[in-house]
Amino acid sequence: MIKSAQKVLAAACIALCLLAWACGPEPGDEPLALPRALAGRPLAKVLRGAEALAEVERLHGRAIDLLQAAVGFYPAPGGPPAMVWISRSRSPGLAAEQGRAMIRAMSVAGATPFRGPTDLDLDGVRAALFTGLGQEHLVFGRGALLYWVCAPPGLGLTAARETLAAARGG
Repeated sequence: MIKSAQKVLAAACIALCLLAWACGPEPGDEPLALPRALAGRPLAKVLRGAEALAEVERLHGRAIDLLQAAVGFYPAPGGPPAMVWISRSRSPGLAAEQGRAMIRAMSVAGATPFRGPTDLDLDGVRAALFTGLGQEHLVFGRGALLYWVCAPPGLGLTAARETLAAARGG
C-alpha cells in the first residue's frame, strides 16, 4: 500500500513538474534587461508591454513588427534624458533587417537631425554611432534584439557597454 502511494505521489510530482515546464514562458518572453543606471544616471522610468510598443510606433510614425519593447529613461538635471530603447523581433534576421533600415533612415543627410554613422565594435557587437539632438546615439543588435542608446556627448560608448552588460546578465 505504501509503495503504491509513493508511486502515485512520484507520478503526480513528475506530472506537475512537466506541466510547470510546459506552461512556463515562451522563448523570447523574458523581460528585456535595462541597466539600473546609464552613464551615471539612475533608471527613473520604464515603459514595457503595450505602452512601450506604442511608444516605438509613435517614434517611427507607423506600426513595427515586434514581439516586445522596453524603454528606459535616465534623467539628468539641465539636459535631455539618456534613454535605452530595446525591441524584440520575431527572429534575428528580422531584427538585423530592422536595424539596417533604421541606420539607413538615420543616415539620410539633411532629412534627419543625425550625423553619421561611424561604425564601431562594442566588445564583439557591431554598432553604428550617430550624433544629433545634443546626444550620441548608438544602434546595435544582438540576436533578435535591437537597441538604440541615447546619451550625452562623450558618454555614448559607456552607456552602450552598460546596456550590453545588462543584456548579458552583468
